[in-house]
Amino acid sequence: MRNKKMPAGNMHKTIKSTIKSTLRPKASTPDKSNSGLSSVIVARQPVFANDLTIWGYEVLFRSVHGNNPDQLDDFDDIVATRSVLSDGLGLITPSLSEKQRLLVNFPAPLLEDRTAKLLSPETGVVEILETVQPTRKVLTAVAELKADGYMIALDDFVGQRELLPFIPYVDLVKVEVLGLDYRQLQIIVQKIMSIKKVRLLAEKIEDKETLENCKGLGFTLFQGYYFARPELKHGKKINPSEMAKVRLISMLNDPDFKINEVSKIVQSDAALSLKLFRYLNSSAVGLNTRVESVERGLSILGSERLIQWLTATVLSQLASDNLSSQVALNAALAGFFLSALVKIKNTDLHDIGLTSDGSFLFGLLISLKPLLGDSFNELVGNMPIQTSIIEALLHDEGPYTVWIPLLNGYERNNLTAIQDFCQTYLISEQRVNETYFRSSAIVHAMFDKQD
Repeated sequence: MRNKKMPAGNMHKTIKSTIKSTLRPKASTPDKSNSGLSSVIVARQPVFANDLTIWGYEVLFRSVHGNNPDQLDDFDDIVATRSVLSDGLGLITPSLSEKQRLLVNFPAPLLEDRTAKLLSPETGVVEILETVQPTRKVLTAVAELKADGYMIALDDFVGQRELLPFIPYVDLVKVEVLGLDYRQLQIIVQKIMSIKKVRLLAEKIEDKETLENCKGLGFTLFQGYYFARPELKHGKKINPSEMAKVRLISMLNDPDFKINEVSKIVQSDAALSLKLFRYLNSSAVGLNTRVESVERGLSILGSERLIQWLTATVLSQLASDNLSSQVALNAALAGFFLSALVKIKNTDLHDIGLTSDGSFLFGLLISLKPLLGDSFNELVGNMPIQTSIIEALLHDEGPYTVWIPLLNGYERNNLTAIQDFCQTYLISEQRVNETYFRSSAIVHAMFDKQD
C-alpha cells in the first residue's frame, strides 16, 4: 500500500456532534519556534494471520513541511521510504512482538541501490510498490535481496500484466480486494498461482463476506478496516464478575481509592490473586522478600504501578479470543496514550477541563466498547466516575470527546484527523507521535508479562 494522503472524511461519525463551539478553542497558528522542524507521523496497519493473531504491521510514513500541513500531493515515495527507515522504524520496533514482521514500501531507485538492506531480514518485508517496473536492474536487485534472506512482497496486485515478471521472485503477493467479487478474485489468484505458489495477503478488507471469500480462495494474511474495530457490530456479553473487574479499574482512577477496598476485589478472584503473587515474586519486580499478603503486595506496588499492572491483567483476562485480545491491548494503549498527552505542558488541552486520570479512563472505556457490546451502557452507567466522562461515553458530549478524532486518526491511519487535533490544541505532531509509540511499547511489555 502506497504512502497516500488520507481523506479528511474518514473521521469517527460522532466528531461532528461532539466538540461544541463552547468547548473547542479557536484554531491557532502553530508555534513559530518549531517552524524549522518537520513533523513525523508513522502509521501502522496490522496484518492478521488465519488464526487472527497479528502477523505483522505495514509501516507508512507521513511528513508535513512548511505552512500547509495538508499539502502532501507531491510527496515523494523515495523520501517516504528513507524517512521510515531512518525515523519510523525506531518508533515502532520497540513494541514489536517476537516473530512479527514489518512491511515497508520500496520504489525502484531504493531497490536498485540496495537501500532495503537497512532492514533486518529477520523482521523486514521488502514491498515492491505497484508503480515499479520489472526492469533488469530491479529484478537483479530483488533476486539479490531474496538470496540474502529477505522476504519479498508485491504490493497492490489486481492482475496487472506488467507486474507478472515479479511473481517468480516474491514470497508474498498483496491483492487489493476492495470492490472485487468472488469470481474476479478467483481469476487473479489463478493467474498468480499458475506462475508460482506464493503466500497471499488480502488488503482493504472491509466486511466479513470479503474476508470469508478470501479465506476460501487460499489467502492466509489479511489487512483492512474490517479489523480496526473487529467486534463493533456484534459485541460480546460479559458476565458480572468480569464487569466487576472493569469497575475495579474505574475505582483505581479515584484519587482517594483505598488499598483495602481494592484488596477485597483482588482476593475474591483466585486467578487475579495468583497473577499478583507471581508478578510480585518475579525478578521483574526485584523484591528482597517474598510477598504473601494481597493487601501488602498492593501497597508495595504503589498507586501508579498498581493501576498499570491491574489494567493490563484485567484486560488480558477479559479477552477470550485473539481479536478481543487485540481490542483489550488497544484499550490499554489508548488509556496510557491520552493520560500521557494531558501531562505535556504548555498545550491548550488543560484549558477545557481534561485530567490525566479522566483521560486514561475515557481512552480505556471508549476502546472497550466493541468488546463489551450491549453490556457497555449498563457498565458505564453504573460506574462511580465523573459525569463528564459518562456524558462523553454515552452521549458524545463534553470535553472528553476531543479525544475521539485523535484516537480515530491512529486507528484508521487518518493523518488529517491527527493534524487537526495538533493544530487546535497547540501540540506538535512529532510530540504526539512519540508519545503514542512510547505508550505502545509500555503496554506491549505489560501484556507480554501476562502469560
